[in-house]
Amino acid sequence: MFDITGTMWLVYIVFVYGLKSVWLPWLWPVFNQIFLMVYMSKWMRRSNVMTGAEWINTRFGAGRGAVLAHLSVVTFALVSVVGFLAYGFAGIGNSWRPSCRGISRRIPMPWS
Repeated sequence: MFDITGTMWLVYIVFVYGLKSVWLPWLWPVFNQIFLMVYMSKWMRRSNVMTGAEWINTRFGAGRGAVLAHLSVVTFALVSVVGFLAYGFAGIGNSWRPSCRGISRRIPMPWS
């Protein structure tokens, strides 16, 4: 999210295609989401489950394997959320720090 590769790709696409390139990033996600909605709706309707926990119980049963699978999913989700938040705050801190050095003398900031 805070790297330069996506920005470089978008600038390149704007340079090649012009203003029409603003529609290009929408092509893949839109068709992918339509395909997934059609496919997943049939799959979920046939399986009679709605949540991830029900999927785990369908796959592993209600025994020790299901509990460990559920625990691994929850652990991965928590680690991912903490990592994404840390990455976001690191990116915000790196991009905000240089820009507010000269501003703080002219505009009163609440923390200065």
